[in-house]
Amino acid sequence: VPPVLLAQGTRVIAPPGLVERITAVREPPVEGQAERSPPAVEYTVLNPGLLYPVSEHCGQVRFLEPSDSDAYDSPFDLACELNYEDEAGTSQLQAPAQPSC
Repeated sequence: VPPVLLAQGTRVIAPPGLVERITAVREPPVEGQAERSPPAVEYTVLNPGLLYPVSEHCGQVRFLEPSDSDAYDSPFDLACELNYEDEAGTSQLQAPAQPSC
């Protein structure tokens, strides 16, 4: 089932019904400008405790130059970082060692 768009930058992942909202978009560098961080999208989950015992959930997806070993001939690699806080108030960070989502 594809996501359901609610409003500009907000969607429901159905199932399980999580509501995500884009909070920031970092555009790619313009040719001739100084090098900067890769393009990225930051998001938050508005109802994070729906299925998991967490009180906060946000993340970032970065669009990276493809690796030389890209078997899928993709125009970019994705690197995902997930931050959440469990119900006990302990912050967690999940950042895979290799670009993946």
